[in-house]
Amino acid sequence: MTALKKNLLLVVLIGLICPGLLFAGDTISSTTTPVYGVNGNIDVTNVIEYSGKISAMAIKISLPENAEFVSASCDVSPAIAPRKGDTGLLEFAWITTPKSPFAFTYSVATFDNAAGEIFTEINYRRDSGPLYHSLTPVPVSK
Repeated sequence: MTALKKNLLLVVLIGLICPGLLFAGDTISSTTTPVYGVNGNIDVTNVIEYSGKISAMAIKISLPENAEFVSASCDVSPAIAPRKGDTGLLEFAWITTPKSPFAFTYSVATFDNAAGEIFTEINYRRDSGPLYHSLTPVPVSK
């Protein structure tokens, strides 16, 4: 067996045993910027940056009571998105992941007695199983 084949076999075995080691240098990061409107709307912009290859991505947003989804925008439209007026858990999914870095902005309407935080998590895939990245929670103040 040639040295190249031995090295390739070693990389494959390491990838099967410890897939995280193959992606140790790959990163994902985000910044969250909320803008509070006078009408109770909150516009949240998440700038997401990653290195390496991501094969799929989903963003899950958990709204507190008395808050509802208004709209969202991104350079690449998600294949799955909530509808205006949805509450609770909002799910966005991309089969074709936007190129890094990208901005994902969504608007939420808040009503009387809205309190708590908006929680956001990115679920993404590399060649191994699912990975997760939590974004900075956004306080809801009324």
